[in-house]
Amino acid sequence: MSQGNYDVSTLNRYLKGTNFPTSKEEVASNAESNGATQELVSQIRNADTERFNSAEEVMQALPSPPDVG
Repeated sequence: MSQGNYDVSTLNRYLKGTNFPTSKEEVASNAESNGATQELVSQIRNADTERFNSAEEVMQALPSPPDVG
């Protein structure tokens, strides 16, 4: 299942090494070091939730997906 331009495998690649549940800042930081776009990183940082329990929760928290490429 994909949401916009991000599919689960892409998001999982960006979230590699993230141990859920974890803080929003940890998720954003890991995504950044795994090569996620600055736009995605800021969307994570701007999410309405402070903690994420899974990659799926991260995906659901993202607004309309940015263009990737």
